[in-house]
Amino acid sequence: MTTIGDCSRRARRVGVGLIAVTLGFAACKPAKKDDAPAAATTNAPIPKPPPFPGAARPPKTNAPAAPSPSIVTTNRPVPPPPAPVTITNLPATNLPAPPVVPVVPVRTPPTNPPPVVKPVVKPVVKPTTNAPTTSALPATAPPVVVTATPPVRTQIQLPTPKATNAPPKFSVAEIRAKAAEGMAVAQYNLGVLYYQGLNDVKQDYAEAARWYRKAADQAYPQALSNLGVMYARGQSVPQDLAEAARLYRLAAEKGDALGQNNLAVMCENGHGVPKDFVEAAKWHRKAAEQGYAMPQYNLGKMYLHGRGVPQDYEEAARWIRRAAEQGEVEAQSDIGVMLYSGQGVLQNYAEAARWFQKSAERGFAPAMNYLWEANYKGHGVKQDYAEAAKWAQKSADAGTHEGMVNLGVMYAYGQGVKKDLVEAYKWFTIAFKQGNSRAGAYRNELAEQLGPEDIFEGRKRANEYKLPVQKRAGQR
Repeated sequence: MTTIGDCSRRARRVGVGLIAVTLGFAACKPAKKDDAPAAATTNAPIPKPPPFPGAARPPKTNAPAAPSPSIVTTNRPVPPPPAPVTITNLPATNLPAPPVVPVVPVRTPPTNPPPVVKPVVKPVVKPTTNAPTTSALPATAPPVVVTATPPVRTQIQLPTPKATNAPPKFSVAEIRAKAAEGMAVAQYNLGVLYYQGLNDVKQDYAEAARWYRKAADQAYPQALSNLGVMYARGQSVPQDLAEAARLYRLAAEKGDALGQNNLAVMCENGHGVPKDFVEAAKWHRKAAEQGYAMPQYNLGKMYLHGRGVPQDYEEAARWIRRAAEQGEVEAQSDIGVMLYSGQGVLQNYAEAARWFQKSAERGFAPAMNYLWEANYKGHGVKQDYAEAAKWAQKSADAGTHEGMVNLGVMYAYGQGVKKDLVEAYKWFTIAFKQGNSRAGAYRNELAEQLGPEDIFEGRKRANEYKLPVQKRAGQR
Protein backbone atom coordinates (compact mmCIF):
# COMPACT_ATOMS: atom_id res chain seq x y z
CA MET A 1 0.00 0.00 0.00
CA THR A 2 1.40 3.30 -1.04
CA THR A 3 1.37 5.76 1.81
CA ILE A 4 1.20 9.44 1.82
CA GLY A 5 4.86 9.70 2.71
CA ASP A 6 5.82 8.13 -0.64
CA CYS A 7 4.67 11.12 -2.59
CA SER A 8 7.31 13.44 -3.96
CA ARG A 9 7.56 17.03 -3.09
CA ARG A 10 5.31 19.58 -4.65
CA ALA A 11 5.57 23.29 -5.07
CA ARG A 12 3.54 25.17 -2.54
CA ARG A 13 0.92 27.70 -3.35
CA VAL A 14 1.13 31.43 -3.41
CA GLY A 15 -1.82 33.45 -2.16
CA VAL A 16 -2.76 37.03 -2.02
CA GLY A 17 -5.79 38.79 -0.68
CA LEU A 18 -7.56 41.97 -1.31
CA ILE A 19 -9.51 44.12 1.10
CA ALA A 20 -13.06 44.75 0.10
CA VAL A 21 -13.88 48.17 -1.22
CA THR A 22 -15.63 48.81 2.05
CA LEU A 23 -12.86 50.63 3.84
CA GLY A 24 -12.07 49.49 7.30
CA PHE A 25 -13.29 45.90 7.39
CA ALA A 26 -12.24 44.01 10.45
CA ALA A 27 -10.60 40.68 9.70
CA CYS A 28 -12.64 37.53 10.10
CA LYS A 29 -10.94 35.10 12.40
CA PRO A 30 -11.65 31.45 11.53
CA ALA A 31 -13.32 29.49 14.24
CA LYS A 32 -11.30 26.77 15.93
CA LYS A 33 -12.89 23.38 15.86
CA ASP A 34 -12.12 20.53 18.23
CA ASP A 35 -10.90 17.36 16.62
CA ALA A 36 -13.23 14.50 17.40
CA PRO A 37 -11.88 11.08 16.36
CA ALA A 38 -14.39 8.72 14.92
CA ALA A 39 -14.60 5.03 15.63
CA ALA A 40 -12.52 2.84 13.38
CA THR A 41 -14.23 0.50 11.03
CA THR A 42 -13.18 -2.93 9.90
CA ASN A 43 -11.64 -3.71 6.55
CA ALA A 44 -14.46 -5.62 4.84
CA PRO A 45 -13.43 -8.13 2.14
CA ILE A 46 -14.15 -7.17 -1.44
CA PRO A 47 -16.60 -9.27 -3.46
CA LYS A 48 -14.92 -10.74 -6.49
CA PRO A 49 -16.08 -9.47 -9.90
CA PRO A 50 -17.33 -12.03 -12.43
CA PRO A 51 -15.03 -13.31 -15.20
CA PHE A 52 -14.47 -10.56 -17.75
CA PRO A 53 -16.54 -11.60 -20.81
CA GLY A 54 -19.63 -12.59 -18.86
CA ALA A 55 -19.23 -15.94 -17.14
CA ALA A 56 -21.17 -16.70 -13.96
CA ARG A 57 -19.94 -14.95 -10.81
CA PRO A 58 -17.59 -17.32 -8.88
CA PRO A 59 -17.80 -17.89 -5.13
CA LYS A 60 -16.16 -15.41 -2.77
CA THR A 61 -12.52 -15.93 -1.85
CA ASN A 62 -10.30 -14.44 0.80
CA ALA A 63 -8.13 -12.39 -1.54
CA PRO A 64 -6.18 -9.55 0.09
CA ALA A 65 -7.60 -6.06 -0.18
CA ALA A 66 -6.23 -3.67 -2.78
CA PRO A 67 -3.76 -1.04 -1.55
CA SER A 68 -5.07 2.22 -0.23
CA PRO A 69 -4.79 5.41 -2.22
CA SER A 70 -1.96 7.88 -2.00
CA ILE A 71 -2.14 11.62 -1.69
CA VAL A 72 -2.01 13.79 -4.79
CA THR A 73 -0.31 16.93 -3.64
CA THR A 74 -0.82 20.40 -5.03
CA ASN A 75 -0.15 23.94 -3.97
CA ARG A 76 -2.86 26.29 -2.94
CA PRO A 77 -2.68 29.93 -1.76
CA VAL A 78 -4.18 31.64 1.25
CA PRO A 79 -7.21 33.91 1.58
CA PRO A 80 -6.38 36.82 3.88
CA PRO A 81 -8.25 38.78 6.46
CA PRO A 82 -6.08 41.92 6.71
CA ALA A 83 -5.60 44.12 9.74
CA PRO A 84 -8.63 46.29 10.49
CA VAL A 85 -8.52 49.86 9.22
CA THR A 86 -11.05 52.53 10.11
CA ILE A 87 -11.87 55.60 8.06
CA THR A 88 -14.03 58.21 9.69
CA ASN A 89 -15.83 61.35 8.63
CA LEU A 90 -17.22 59.87 5.42
CA PRO A 91 -20.96 59.64 4.79
CA ALA A 92 -22.46 56.18 4.57
CA THR A 93 -23.76 55.00 1.18
CA ASN A 94 -25.46 51.90 -0.16
CA LEU A 95 -22.46 50.60 -2.03
CA PRO A 96 -22.93 46.78 -2.06
CA ALA A 97 -20.23 44.55 -0.67
CA PRO A 98 -18.01 43.20 -3.47
CA PRO A 99 -18.37 39.52 -4.33
CA VAL A 100 -15.85 36.85 -3.53
CA VAL A 101 -13.46 36.65 -6.44
CA PRO A 102 -12.53 33.17 -7.72
CA VAL A 103 -9.09 31.66 -7.72
CA VAL A 104 -6.98 33.00 -10.59
CA PRO A 105 -4.22 30.63 -11.71
CA VAL A 106 -0.89 31.99 -12.88
CA ARG A 107 2.04 30.32 -14.55
CA THR A 108 5.55 31.47 -14.00
CA PRO A 109 8.71 30.04 -15.51
CA PRO A 110 9.84 27.31 -13.08
CA THR A 111 13.35 27.61 -11.69
CA ASN A 112 14.19 23.91 -11.48
CA PRO A 113 11.33 23.13 -9.06
CA PRO A 114 11.19 19.56 -7.79
CA PRO A 115 9.04 17.18 -9.84
CA VAL A 116 5.77 16.01 -8.41
CA VAL A 117 4.96 12.32 -8.68
CA LYS A 118 1.24 11.81 -8.95
CA PRO A 119 0.30 8.32 -7.75
CA VAL A 120 -2.57 6.49 -9.34
CA VAL A 121 -5.51 4.80 -7.64
CA LYS A 122 -5.51 1.21 -8.89
CA PRO A 123 -8.86 -0.23 -9.97
CA VAL A 124 -9.99 -3.18 -7.92
CA VAL A 125 -9.94 -5.85 -10.62
CA LYS A 126 -8.99 -9.30 -9.33
CA PRO A 127 -9.08 -12.60 -11.25
CA THR A 128 -11.43 -15.27 -10.00
CA THR A 129 -9.96 -18.57 -8.85
CA ASN A 130 -11.80 -20.82 -11.34
CA ALA A 131 -12.01 -18.43 -14.29
CA PRO A 132 -9.98 -19.07 -17.46
CA THR A 133 -6.95 -16.79 -17.79
CA THR A 134 -8.26 -15.18 -20.98
CA SER A 135 -11.54 -14.09 -19.42
CA ALA A 136 -10.35 -11.45 -16.97
CA LEU A 137 -8.55 -8.14 -17.08
CA PRO A 138 -4.94 -8.23 -15.88
CA ALA A 139 -4.90 -8.75 -12.12
CA THR A 140 -1.97 -6.43 -11.54
CA ALA A 141 -0.17 -3.82 -13.55
CA PRO A 142 2.60 -1.35 -12.71
CA PRO A 143 1.24 2.03 -11.65
CA VAL A 144 1.53 4.93 -14.05
CA VAL A 145 3.97 7.56 -12.81
CA VAL A 146 3.03 11.01 -14.04
CA THR A 147 5.71 13.65 -13.52
CA ALA A 148 4.63 17.27 -13.71
CA THR A 149 5.73 20.64 -12.42
CA PRO A 150 2.72 22.58 -11.12
CA PRO A 151 2.81 26.33 -11.70
CA VAL A 152 3.03 28.80 -8.87
CA ARG A 153 -0.51 29.93 -8.22
CA THR A 154 -1.92 32.99 -6.57
CA GLN A 155 -5.33 33.86 -5.28
CA ILE A 156 -7.14 37.14 -5.08
CA GLN A 157 -10.14 37.04 -2.82
CA LEU A 158 -12.13 39.72 -1.03
CA PRO A 159 -12.71 38.95 2.64
CA THR A 160 -16.20 39.00 4.10
CA PRO A 161 -16.77 41.71 6.74
CA LYS A 162 -17.88 40.77 10.21
CA ALA A 163 -21.61 40.37 10.64
CA THR A 164 -21.66 42.86 13.52
CA ASN A 165 -20.10 46.26 13.88
CA ALA A 166 -19.48 46.45 10.14
CA PRO A 167 -18.10 49.83 9.02
CA PRO A 168 -20.14 52.03 6.67
CA LYS A 169 -19.74 51.52 2.95
CA PHE A 170 -18.35 54.16 0.66
CA SER A 171 -18.94 55.16 -2.92
CA VAL A 172 -16.30 54.94 -5.64
CA ALA A 173 -16.20 58.75 -5.73
CA GLU A 174 -15.45 58.90 -2.01
CA ILE A 175 -12.72 56.28 -2.37
CA ARG A 176 -11.18 58.24 -5.25
CA ALA A 177 -11.25 61.45 -3.24
CA LYS A 178 -9.55 59.92 -0.23
CA ALA A 179 -7.01 58.15 -2.46
CA ALA A 180 -6.15 61.47 -4.11
CA GLU A 181 -5.60 62.96 -0.64
CA GLY A 182 -2.97 60.29 -0.01
CA MET A 183 -4.86 57.88 2.28
CA ALA A 184 -3.11 54.51 1.87
CA VAL A 185 -6.15 52.32 2.53
CA ALA A 186 -8.18 54.25 -0.04
CA GLN A 187 -5.36 53.97 -2.58
CA TYR A 188 -5.23 50.24 -1.95
CA ASN A 189 -8.99 49.81 -2.35
CA LEU A 190 -8.97 51.84 -5.53
CA GLY A 191 -6.32 49.44 -6.80
CA VAL A 192 -8.66 46.57 -5.93
CA LEU A 193 -11.48 48.19 -7.93
CA TYR A 194 -9.26 48.59 -11.00
CA TYR A 195 -7.75 45.11 -10.69
CA GLN A 196 -11.11 43.34 -10.47
CA GLY A 197 -13.26 45.74 -12.45
CA LEU A 198 -15.75 46.12 -9.60
CA ASN A 199 -18.53 48.64 -8.96
CA ASP A 200 -18.68 50.00 -12.51
CA VAL A 201 -14.91 50.60 -12.56
CA LYS A 202 -13.42 49.29 -15.80
CA GLN A 203 -10.74 46.67 -15.24
CA ASP A 204 -7.34 48.25 -15.81
CA TYR A 205 -4.20 46.49 -14.56
CA ALA A 206 -2.00 49.51 -15.22
CA GLU A 207 -4.19 51.72 -13.01
CA ALA A 208 -4.38 48.97 -10.40
CA ALA A 209 -0.59 48.74 -10.29
CA ARG A 210 -0.30 52.52 -10.05
CA TRP A 211 -2.57 52.77 -7.02
CA TYR A 212 -1.11 49.66 -5.39
CA ARG A 213 2.32 51.26 -5.74
CA LYS A 214 1.15 54.50 -4.12
CA ALA A 215 -0.15 52.54 -1.13
CA ALA A 216 2.93 50.30 -1.10
CA ASP A 217 5.14 53.40 -0.96
CA GLN A 218 3.42 54.08 2.36
CA ALA A 219 4.26 50.50 3.45
CA TYR A 220 0.64 49.34 3.35
CA PRO A 221 1.05 45.53 3.74
CA GLN A 222 -1.79 44.30 1.52
CA ALA A 223 -0.71 46.64 -1.26
CA LEU A 224 2.81 45.25 -1.04
CA SER A 225 1.46 41.70 -1.38
CA ASN A 226 -0.83 42.52 -4.31
CA LEU A 227 1.83 44.47 -6.15
CA GLY A 228 4.07 41.44 -5.67
CA VAL A 229 1.44 39.27 -7.34
CA MET A 230 1.36 41.59 -10.34
CA TYR A 231 5.15 41.31 -10.68
CA ALA A 232 4.92 37.52 -10.34
CA ARG A 233 2.31 37.43 -13.12
CA GLY A 234 3.74 40.20 -15.26
CA GLN A 235 0.45 42.09 -15.28
CA SER A 236 1.07 45.57 -16.70
CA VAL A 237 4.59 45.39 -15.25
CA PRO A 238 7.57 43.31 -16.40
CA GLN A 239 7.48 39.84 -14.88
CA ASP A 240 10.08 39.85 -12.14
CA LEU A 241 10.09 37.06 -9.55
CA ALA A 242 12.90 38.69 -7.57
CA GLU A 243 10.88 41.91 -7.22
CA ALA A 244 7.79 39.89 -6.31
CA ALA A 245 9.74 38.09 -3.57
CA ARG A 246 11.10 41.41 -2.28
CA LEU A 247 7.61 42.86 -1.99
CA TYR A 248 6.30 39.70 -0.33
CA ARG A 249 9.10 39.91 2.23
CA LEU A 250 8.26 43.52 3.07
CA ALA A 251 4.62 42.55 3.60
CA ALA A 252 5.59 39.42 5.56
CA GLU A 253 7.83 41.36 7.93
CA LYS A 254 4.87 43.59 8.73
CA GLY A 255 2.85 40.54 9.78
CA ASP A 256 0.73 40.15 6.64
CA ALA A 257 -0.24 36.46 6.43
CA LEU A 258 -0.55 36.56 2.65
CA GLY A 259 2.89 37.99 2.22
CA GLN A 260 4.24 35.38 4.64
CA ASN A 261 2.63 32.51 2.75
CA ASN A 262 3.69 33.89 -0.64
CA LEU A 263 7.27 34.38 0.51
CA ALA A 264 7.31 30.84 1.92
CA VAL A 265 6.26 29.39 -1.43
CA MET A 266 8.91 31.43 -3.24
CA CYS A 267 11.56 30.10 -0.81
CA GLU A 268 10.29 26.55 -1.18
CA ASN A 269 10.44 26.65 -4.98
CA GLY A 270 13.47 28.89 -5.36
CA HIS A 271 11.48 31.49 -7.28
CA GLY A 272 13.14 34.90 -7.08
CA VAL A 273 15.15 33.79 -4.03
CA PRO A 274 17.49 30.88 -3.28
CA LYS A 275 15.64 27.67 -2.46
CA ASP A 276 15.51 27.34 1.31
CA PHE A 277 13.13 24.87 2.96
CA VAL A 278 13.97 26.05 6.46
CA GLU A 279 13.09 29.63 5.58
CA ALA A 280 9.94 28.43 3.82
CA ALA A 281 8.81 26.46 6.88
CA LYS A 282 9.44 29.49 9.10
CA TRP A 283 7.16 31.77 7.07
CA HIS A 284 4.50 29.10 6.58
CA ARG A 285 4.37 28.68 10.35
CA LYS A 286 4.01 32.42 10.98
CA ALA A 287 1.05 32.58 8.60
CA ALA A 288 -0.46 29.30 9.84
CA GLU A 289 -0.36 30.43 13.46
CA GLN A 290 -2.55 33.39 12.46
CA GLY A 291 -5.27 30.86 11.68
CA TYR A 292 -5.28 30.81 7.88
CA ALA A 293 -6.11 27.52 6.15
CA MET A 294 -3.75 27.55 3.18
CA PRO A 295 -0.48 28.06 5.10
CA GLN A 296 -1.71 25.50 7.62
CA TYR A 297 -2.03 23.02 4.78
CA ASN A 298 1.36 24.01 3.35
CA LEU A 299 3.02 23.62 6.75
CA GLY A 300 1.40 20.22 7.18
CA LYS A 301 2.84 19.08 3.86
CA MET A 302 6.32 20.21 4.94
CA TYR A 303 6.03 18.05 8.06
CA LEU A 304 4.71 15.23 5.91
CA HIS A 305 7.77 15.24 3.63
CA GLY A 306 10.33 16.48 6.17
CA ARG A 307 11.20 19.61 4.24
CA GLY A 308 12.64 22.35 6.44
CA VAL A 309 11.34 20.56 9.54
CA PRO A 310 11.81 17.04 10.94
CA GLN A 311 9.42 14.58 9.31
CA ASP A 312 6.50 14.10 11.68
CA TYR A 313 3.31 12.41 10.44
CA GLU A 314 1.33 13.28 13.55
CA GLU A 315 2.22 16.97 13.28
CA ALA A 316 1.46 16.83 9.55
CA ALA A 317 -1.97 15.35 10.24
CA ARG A 318 -2.66 18.01 12.89
CA TRP A 319 -2.01 20.94 10.54
CA ILE A 320 -3.68 19.34 7.52
CA ARG A 321 -6.78 18.59 9.60
CA ARG A 322 -6.95 22.20 10.78
CA ALA A 323 -6.88 23.37 7.17
CA ALA A 324 -9.48 20.77 6.18
CA GLU A 325 -11.84 21.90 8.93
CA GLN A 326 -11.70 25.42 7.46
CA GLY A 327 -12.74 24.10 4.03
CA GLU A 328 -9.38 23.74 2.27
CA VAL A 329 -10.46 21.27 -0.41
CA GLU A 330 -7.11 19.56 -1.01
CA ALA A 331 -6.50 19.27 2.74
CA GLN A 332 -9.87 17.53 3.04
CA SER A 333 -8.74 14.92 0.53
CA ASP A 334 -5.32 14.53 2.14
CA ILE A 335 -6.58 14.07 5.70
CA GLY A 336 -8.93 11.46 4.25
CA VAL A 337 -5.96 9.57 2.81
CA MET A 338 -4.13 9.75 6.15
CA LEU A 339 -7.17 8.35 7.93
CA TYR A 340 -7.63 5.70 5.25
CA SER A 341 -4.05 4.48 5.60
CA GLY A 342 -3.58 5.20 9.32
CA GLN A 343 -0.67 7.54 8.72
CA GLY A 344 -0.14 9.90 11.66
CA VAL A 345 -3.66 9.11 12.91
CA LEU A 346 -5.66 6.05 13.87
CA GLN A 347 -7.00 4.28 10.79
CA ASN A 348 -10.67 5.13 10.34
CA TYR A 349 -12.34 4.25 7.03
CA ALA A 350 -15.65 5.90 7.93
CA GLU A 351 -14.10 9.27 8.74
CA ALA A 352 -11.84 8.99 5.69
CA ALA A 353 -14.88 8.44 3.47
CA ARG A 354 -16.58 11.52 4.94
CA TRP A 355 -13.58 13.70 4.09
CA PHE A 356 -13.37 12.20 0.58
CA GLN A 357 -17.04 13.03 0.12
CA LYS A 358 -16.55 16.66 1.19
CA SER A 359 -13.62 17.16 -1.16
CA ALA A 360 -15.15 15.26 -4.10
CA GLU A 361 -18.40 17.21 -3.90
CA ARG A 362 -16.37 20.38 -4.37
CA GLY A 363 -14.84 19.04 -7.56
CA PHE A 364 -11.43 17.73 -6.44
CA ALA A 365 -10.84 14.84 -8.83
CA PRO A 366 -8.34 12.81 -6.73
CA ALA A 367 -10.91 12.68 -3.93
CA MET A 368 -13.43 11.31 -6.46
CA ASN A 369 -11.06 8.41 -7.16
CA TYR A 370 -10.61 7.71 -3.46
CA LEU A 371 -14.36 7.84 -2.93
CA TRP A 372 -14.78 5.43 -5.84
CA GLU A 373 -12.46 2.97 -4.08
CA ALA A 374 -14.25 3.36 -0.74
CA ASN A 375 -17.62 2.59 -2.33
CA TYR A 376 -16.25 -0.23 -4.48
CA LYS A 377 -14.64 -1.97 -1.50
CA GLY A 378 -17.19 -0.96 1.11
CA HIS A 379 -14.56 0.77 3.23
CA GLY A 380 -16.22 3.19 5.64
CA VAL A 381 -19.46 3.07 3.66
CA LYS A 382 -21.82 0.34 2.52
CA GLN A 383 -20.49 -1.34 -0.61
CA ASP A 384 -22.34 0.26 -3.49
CA TYR A 385 -21.29 -0.37 -7.10
CA ALA A 386 -23.78 2.19 -8.43
CA GLU A 387 -22.28 4.89 -6.19
CA ALA A 388 -18.78 3.79 -7.18
CA ALA A 389 -19.71 4.02 -10.86
CA LYS A 390 -21.13 7.51 -10.31
CA TRP A 391 -17.85 8.81 -8.90
CA ALA A 392 -15.82 7.01 -11.56
CA GLN A 393 -17.92 8.81 -14.17
CA LYS A 394 -17.40 12.18 -12.45
CA SER A 395 -13.66 11.62 -12.25
CA ALA A 396 -13.52 10.58 -15.91
CA ASP A 397 -15.56 13.63 -16.90
CA ALA A 398 -13.02 15.74 -14.98
CA GLY A 399 -10.37 14.39 -17.35
CA THR A 400 -8.44 12.02 -15.05
CA HIS A 401 -7.19 8.84 -16.64
CA GLU A 402 -7.50 7.04 -13.29
CA GLY A 403 -11.25 7.69 -13.33
CA MET A 404 -11.45 6.56 -16.95
CA VAL A 405 -9.80 3.23 -16.13
CA ASN A 406 -12.08 2.72 -13.15
CA LEU A 407 -15.13 3.51 -15.25
CA GLY A 408 -13.97 1.11 -17.96
CA VAL A 409 -13.69 -1.65 -15.36
CA MET A 410 -17.26 -0.98 -14.19
CA TYR A 411 -18.57 -1.24 -17.77
CA ALA A 412 -16.50 -4.37 -18.44
CA TYR A 413 -18.03 -6.23 -15.51
CA GLY A 414 -21.42 -4.54 -15.48
CA GLN A 415 -20.94 -3.32 -11.92
CA GLY A 416 -23.21 -0.38 -11.07
CA VAL A 417 -23.85 0.17 -14.80
CA LYS A 418 -25.21 -1.92 -17.63
CA LYS A 419 -22.48 -4.16 -19.00
CA ASP A 420 -21.11 -2.66 -22.23
CA LEU A 421 -17.79 -3.97 -23.55
CA VAL A 422 -17.68 -1.39 -26.35
CA GLU A 423 -18.05 1.45 -23.83
CA ALA A 424 -15.36 -0.15 -21.69
CA TYR A 425 -13.09 -0.31 -24.76
CA LYS A 426 -13.77 3.36 -25.37
CA TRP A 427 -12.71 4.45 -21.87
CA PHE A 428 -9.63 2.23 -21.87
CA THR A 429 -8.63 3.74 -25.22
CA ILE A 430 -9.02 7.33 -24.00
CA ALA A 431 -7.03 6.61 -20.84
CA PHE A 432 -4.32 4.82 -22.82
CA LYS A 433 -3.93 7.86 -25.08
CA GLN A 434 -3.18 9.86 -21.94
CA GLY A 435 -0.35 7.51 -21.05
CA ASN A 436 -2.04 5.04 -18.70
CA SER A 437 -0.31 1.70 -19.34
CA ARG A 438 -2.87 -0.31 -17.36
CA ALA A 439 -5.58 0.98 -19.68
CA GLY A 440 -3.57 -0.28 -22.64
CA ALA A 441 -3.25 -3.75 -21.10
CA TYR A 442 -6.97 -3.89 -20.33
CA ARG A 443 -7.89 -2.69 -23.81
CA ASN A 444 -5.69 -5.31 -25.49
CA GLU A 445 -7.26 -8.04 -23.37
CA LEU A 446 -10.70 -6.79 -24.28
CA ALA A 447 -9.89 -6.56 -28.00
CA GLU A 448 -9.31 -10.33 -28.13
CA GLN A 449 -12.95 -10.85 -27.22
CA LEU A 450 -14.54 -8.19 -29.47
CA GLY A 451 -15.32 -8.41 -33.14
CA PRO A 452 -13.90 -5.95 -35.70
CA GLU A 453 -17.12 -3.96 -35.78
CA ASP A 454 -17.17 -3.54 -31.98
CA ILE A 455 -13.52 -2.45 -31.97
CA PHE A 456 -14.24 0.07 -34.72
CA GLU A 457 -17.20 1.44 -32.75
CA GLY A 458 -15.14 1.69 -29.56
CA ARG A 459 -12.40 3.62 -31.36
CA LYS A 460 -14.96 5.88 -32.97
CA ARG A 461 -16.48 6.74 -29.59
CA ALA A 462 -13.02 7.43 -28.18
CA ASN A 463 -12.12 9.73 -31.06
CA GLU A 464 -15.38 11.64 -30.71
CA TYR A 465 -14.89 12.20 -26.98
CA LYS A 466 -13.53 15.64 -26.17
CA LEU A 467 -11.40 15.90 -23.07
CA PRO A 468 -12.60 18.64 -20.72
CA VAL A 469 -10.49 21.63 -19.83
CA GLN A 470 -9.21 20.64 -16.43
CA LYS A 471 -9.76 23.14 -13.63
CA ARG A 472 -8.61 23.07 -10.08
CA ALA A 473 -11.08 22.65 -7.27
CA GLY A 474 -12.85 25.90 -6.49
CA GLN A 475 -11.92 27.46 -9.83
CA ARG A 476 -14.69 28.85 -11.99
